[in-house]
Formats: sequence, C-alpha cells, structure tokens
Amino acid sequence: MPSPCVTMGSAPTQPKNSDIPEARLSAMVTDCPGSFLLGLTISDIPVKALLDSSATHCFIDSALVSNHHLPITPLPQPMCLHLFDGSYVSENIVYEVTIPVSFAPGKILPVSFLVTPLDPEISAVIGLCWLHQYNPLVDWVNNHIDF
Repeated sequence: MPSPCVTMGSAPTQPKNSDIPEARLSAMVTDCPGSFLLGLTISDIPVKALLDSSATHCFIDSALVSNHHLPITPLPQPMCLHLFDGSYVSENIVYEVTIPVSFAPGKILPVSFLVTPLDPEISAVIGLCWLHQYNPLVDWVNNHIDF
C-alpha cells in the first residue's frame, strides 16, 4: 500500500489556533506511476525529490536536515501543515532551510524549504511556490524540467 509523504501523526480537524498560516502537502508517493520524481543535489548530497504542484511550499525531510547539519532558521510564525485528506499534522512547522539546490549541471537555484518529517523514500518536495518563482518548462509526460 502506498505511503503518504508525511509520516507523522495527523489530526482530523483544523488546529485550535486558526490564525496560524497554513502550508499544504499532497499525498503523491514514490510507488505511484503519477509521481514526478527529480534527482537533485543539496549541499553535495544526492536526494530524491517529488515535484508536487499541489503543495503550496517546498518541504525538506527533518532527518536529512538533522543528519547533514543543514542550517535551519526559525520561521517568524509557526505554520500548520494541511494534508490532502483534509487532516492537519499534529505538530506545527517551525523551521525553514534556504539552501542552493542543483537541478541540473550548471543550474543551481536557492530554495527555501519548510522542515518536516517526510516519507523515507522522499527527501524533498518541490512545490507550487518554486514553480511560480522559476516557471520552468515542465514535461509531465517524460518527468523532465527545463529552464
């Protein structure tokens, strides 16, 4: 059975403080034929990333951040994470990582990631904010992006 990208527990309803900004993450998975996977390099670390046009932000796995001592910055305000099924992750997102990411030889772009636990098969999610900012040509049939 496919596993969702986020593995921490989730709550069925919106968090008590609805004034907290919200990030959204879909549930596409690596073993789904519709998943758009990218091979990226983050701080000389090869990672598997999911291109997710349903995700509002970019996300990076908290274990990757911790294991490789990537530089975290506290968010000005915590964010709640809203999942595809309408549930909310029980813990707010409180950190981000802004780091250069190699998308292709010679194409290194800074990306701001929200830090949260992800499925062990996926180290990062590239979301709609990144797609809006860089507007790459996306070949959805061949899982390829071009700039």
